[in-house]
Amino acid sequence: MGFKKDRLESKPVEPAAVSEWISQSGVAGIISATLNSESKKYILDFGTISQDTVDFFGKFSCQYDVIDVYEILLEIQALTINKIEENTPEENFKNIESRIKDLLLTYGAQKYDAIFLWDQLNYMQDWQVKKIFSLIEPLCHWKTYVLAVFPMQKKIPAKPLKCAIIDYDTICYKANSNKDNSIKNPEYGKVGFSLLSPGFGLYHSSLSRHGFKECLFSIKRKWG
Repeated sequence: MGFKKDRLESKPVEPAAVSEWISQSGVAGIISATLNSESKKYILDFGTISQDTVDFFGKFSCQYDVIDVYEILLEIQALTINKIEENTPEENFKNIESRIKDLLLTYGAQKYDAIFLWDQLNYMQDWQVKKIFSLIEPLCHWKTYVLAVFPMQKKIPAKPLKCAIIDYDTICYKANSNKDNSIKNPEYGKVGFSLLSPGFGLYHSSLSRHGFKECLFSIKRKWG
């Protein structure tokens, strides 16, 4: 099987003045299907810990590890927007990159079956996105799925969403800031993903009715 082409379910719509969206998700369904096997699975979540997600994975034989990079992302965002630091953005990001590595070391050299990046990449520059993919590549085996979410609207919330899998094919997104407090969308969902993640390929993507492009990546040698 090769990489699947993007499947668009509907046109994206601008979110109304609400702070929560619940979407049926094809990518969640694919990940859930892998969890039904008898062997123990390992999950790594880069998002803020959610009791809904903990409860969901509690239904399966799996280890659910969380690395909450929310505060680190806000630092990345501040460095990108303000650009008033003495060091260059690259030097500052090396410090942040080192902290993420230290967090990963708390779980050892574990290979994961699924890694959730959620919408975190939308708050980084393209070269930072490549760095994140290079960090997680050693954590992947040939069947690992990496989930990333790309809103398709012109504006996105000023802070990353709080995301959770709440059922076998359902994802809940909660905004951390109101609709008026928004920033320009880098629109990574419209660019060639090979430019952002050279070591990975796009396995599957779908567009929710709320305008979230949900993508599953896997390392390219899976298809070699």
